[in-house]
Amino acid sequence: MIAKCCDVVHDKKDSAIDRALAYIHMHFRDKLSIEDCAAAAGLSSGYFSRFFKAKMKMSFRLYVRKVRMAEGRRLLRETDLSVMEISFRCGIEEIRTFNRQFKEIYRCTPTQFRKSIKSGQIQ
Repeated sequence: MIAKCCDVVHDKKDSAIDRALAYIHMHFRDKLSIEDCAAAAGLSSGYFSRFFKAKMKMSFRLYVRKVRMAEGRRLLRETDLSVMEISFRCGIEEIRTFNRQFKEIYRCTPTQFRKSIKSGQIQ
């Protein structure tokens, strides 16, 4: 009986993180608040922050940033959109912020990344 009870709690926690991740991936282009994501997961915002970090091993903000930068990297690789347009499509209004965050994660600027792809250094 105790095992079943624990399994149900585990399933509820897993589904809460699944709901949160789905919400982030559907809304990363928008201004995401921790409160909105917590509500989508069915948790209080105070608990959600600790819960998310424990499950994902990173903060909510860092996870959102990584999702946005992964999309930016994909768009740089697959399109000829300007870096500014890509920044907007990733939910970042300031190109300086996009460039800084991209460089923090990928160790090069978006422009350097694109040039590397075109020159065949990165596939």
